[in-house]
Amino acid sequence: LKYSGDDATTDEFVLQGGDGCISVTANVAPGKVRDVVHAALRGDADLVKLLNDPLRLLHQNLFVESNPIPTKWAAKRIGLVNTAYCRPPLDE
Repeated sequence: LKYSGDDATTDEFVLQGGDGCISVTANVAPGKVRDVVHAALRGDADLVKLLNDPLRLLHQNLFVESNPIPTKWAAKRIGLVNTAYCRPPLDE
């Protein structure tokens, strides 16, 4: 199995034969990332573009700092977690 680890290029990776992704974006938009990957697995490039284009800025913004900092902040903003702070030992 071949998995992408880069949300920004997962769409093309899967369309070209990849099997899926290990996604950071899926932590804050799991259904949308799932829909993109499933469309890509079916080879539906038009649907992939339609679904993934709105996620491109999110993919980019989740990597403005080291993971998990932006992801925790985004998860806090949309109410998925109670705090944007990392748990120990990640905060040391």
